[in-house]
Amino acid sequence: MSGCKRYYLLFFIFLLTSLLRAGEPYLIDFDWDKVKNYNEFQQDFFYLCKLLENCHPALIEEIGREEFTRQRHRVAGSLELVVEKQDFALILQKFVSQLNDGHTQIYYEHNFGEQRIPLAFAWSGDDLVIANVNWGENINLIGSRVLRLGKVKTDSLESLLGSYVSAENKYWRRNKLSSLMNKVGFLLITGVIDREDSLDVAVDYHGEEKILRLGVVTEVRWLKPKEHPVTSRQNKFFSYRILPEDNVCYFQFNQFQDSQTAKVYHQAGLVSDNEYGDYQREVGIMGGDFRIFLERLFNDLLQSGVGNLVVDLRNNGGGNSILSNQFYYHLELKEPLRSFTTSIKLSQLMRYYYPDTVDYYLNRLTNDFGINATLPYLYNLELETKEDYFSVIANKESDFYVPRPNHRFAGNLIFLTSNRTFSSAGDMVTIAYDNGIGTIIGEPMGQKPTSYGDILYFTLPNSKIEGGVSCKIFNRPLRSRSKEKTIIPDYPVKVDLYEKYIQGRDVVWEKALELINR
Repeated sequence: MSGCKRYYLLFFIFLLTSLLRAGEPYLIDFDWDKVKNYNEFQQDFFYLCKLLENCHPALIEEIGREEFTRQRHRVAGSLELVVEKQDFALILQKFVSQLNDGHTQIYYEHNFGEQRIPLAFAWSGDDLVIANVNWGENINLIGSRVLRLGKVKTDSLESLLGSYVSAENKYWRRNKLSSLMNKVGFLLITGVIDREDSLDVAVDYHGEEKILRLGVVTEVRWLKPKEHPVTSRQNKFFSYRILPEDNVCYFQFNQFQDSQTAKVYHQAGLVSDNEYGDYQREVGIMGGDFRIFLERLFNDLLQSGVGNLVVDLRNNGGGNSILSNQFYYHLELKEPLRSFTTSIKLSQLMRYYYPDTVDYYLNRLTNDFGINATLPYLYNLELETKEDYFSVIANKESDFYVPRPNHRFAGNLIFLTSNRTFSSAGDMVTIAYDNGIGTIIGEPMGQKPTSYGDILYFTLPNSKIEGGVSCKIFNRPLRSRSKEKTIIPDYPVKVDLYEKYIQGRDVVWEKALELINR
């Protein structure tokens, strides 16, 4: 099995095992008699509203009580004449997108069929550009600024399509939309095009407007970009390379996943006993135990005398955030790390997935604080005894225990970010930024520094539409800046996709080397 296939196999194992569990016949308490006179889509919508109220930690704060009630009635009324499941799923997605939460969403993207247009898109700064072309298309189109897609001018695309994805800021929204905008089914259902056989794209081609009249394809073979000799993407969760001539170690961190995480997922039932052997072997090939990787990385740094460590998080969409704790444990810190504070929404759905956790917190409320709480309940973990950032990995009883390092890295630390830096990867950058550790180079990350996460999966009872809802708030260490939508890098860099794909340049990496060699 190729490395690329292996990478995506593991991603889908996570998603599928979670969704399989979501498909089990479990429902939160709901008064079905109150909605018996509505059609099945309306019933599902009312059920979803109840589930979001019960499970999401900040639904009312994001939408507002009056607005939530108003929209509940408005959307329910609009569903009277809806007959197609896909149309219903998109209405639900537009509703949950108001939560400004990249983790709470409806899973509908697999329903758009196989038809594609032979172009891939991405945002470069505020410009929508052609990011790649299908084999046989004009490669010189890569990097061209898109002026119009179908019927819609580019400056209107984001506002038209934005609610079809869940995001915490415009950078993650753009990243998610980029993956949808070459799917013909998506363009049809959102009104960007009228017919699948009439797709025009207007681009700025060397200073002149050019109309591309595109046919539809069912298979795409994207142009393979020219590989950068150092930073080309590896089909590994994590890897590193020491470059003594530049006094730098390049650490490519693509996913917060490893064998210790796989063990915990297996214990939680997200990976079955039958699957676990093969799953564990694949994880081993993709990176193995992150603790062993870190020990090797920092020992090699010590032996080589290299004083600069570049952590590339540009393609990292998250995973198990405890790996971030383990990384920082190897740094020589001038002061204790200020960490996230967390609030968790205890609910029936959470009890279904994590019964011991919910009972633990309810017992704490009763025994330690004299609060007889009932579900749902928003539990502020700041009530807990303040713990050191490294408590969970310094505890020998923990599944993530790391022995105290004999040596800690005291050199220069640099993080590379993009709009694909999300979830646990975004949290890692936030910890660095809020504690004044290292330098950030690249594009603004797709993660909001104060964000939501820890997904609970659900299936709506009538339509069987699946989705996920966050149950936690992660408050950044600098609470006074919680409203910020992203972290702007210390050195913002706009990426020219023609230079990246055709010339093999990596201007973000070049900026890092420039700073190191000053």
